[in-house]
Amino acid sequence: MCIRDSIEDLSAAVMLEVIEEQAAQGVDYMTIHAGVLVQHIPLTTRRITGIVSRGGSILAEWMVKNHRQNFLYEHFEEICRIFQKYDVSFSPVSYTHLARRILPGIAALTPVSGQ
Repeated sequence: MCIRDSIEDLSAAVMLEVIEEQAAQGVDYMTIHAGVLVQHIPLTTRRITGIVSRGGSILAEWMVKNHRQNFLYEHFEEICRIFQKYDVSFSPVSYTHLARRILPGIAALTPVSGQ
C-alpha cells in the first residue's frame, strides 16, 4: 500500500485489505495501533517528542485531519477475525498500545498525562 496523495486518503477498507494481504502472505505477527484514540491526541501536544511510533503518528494525523476515531479501533473485531483466519499474532507492542494507549517516547515523558 502506498498513499500517494495525502494521509486523508487512507481508509479502513484499504487498511483491512492490506492487513489481510500481508496475513495471507504468511506474516507471523503485526503491530496494530488500535489503542491510539482521537480523544488522546490533545494530550500529546505537551509532550517533548510528540507521538514517536510511526504507525501511531500516522493514525493521529489521519484522525486530526478527518475528525474521526481511529479506524483500527473501530474495526478491531474484523482485524481479530483476519488474524484468527491466518494464524497471525498481535506483536507484544500491540498489547502495550492497547493497554496504555500512547507510550512515552523518552524517560522525561513517563509521568506526563496521555501515557
